[in-house]
Amino acid sequence: MGISSGLGRDALLPGLVLLRTETVGTGVSSHTVSGVFNATYDAYRIVITGGSSSASENVTLKLGASTTGYYDIVMYADTSATTTPKSTGTSNGSVFARGGTVSANGFQFNIDINNPFLAKYTSFGGPYNFEGVTSSLGSTSGVHRVASSFTDFTIAPGSGTITGGTIRVYGYRN
Repeated sequence: MGISSGLGRDALLPGLVLLRTETVGTGVSSHTVSGVFNATYDAYRIVITGGSSSASENVTLKLGASTTGYYDIVMYADTSATTTPKSTGTSNGSVFARGGTVSANGFQFNIDINNPFLAKYTSFGGPYNFEGVTSSLGSTSGVHRVASSFTDFTIAPGSGTITGGTIRVYGYRN
């Protein structure tokens, strides 16, 4: 006989819990994942794989309906030209301008996001891999300086449309 918490065998294990899987539509300008952030988790991982885009683009990330207070930066090197580090960023933008990337070869989007449901600033970070005229590798991060609670997020290419791709949202167990 053992002690039972009544929560089930997996409830006591640390790690990630798959909360949602969605597929992006065909030729769409954005995709919203609704009702995924809640009080159960303080941190999440968003992974998007597969799919394609009408052009090589950065993928924007917007929290709820908020259109101000986004700050992000990407540190990268153009691997086909030089490995000299470069950076670019956004100050008080309407979205996170560089959550990830998408091209004809699919999405490159794998970020951790902290505090989206808490009425605190929300931050994110992850790898950056852009396939365009030159290929760029680096890392992206940002902070949303609006202390609000969000339950959903929207992704969109910088321009053009996206087709397919699987969005998986995981929660980090508290």
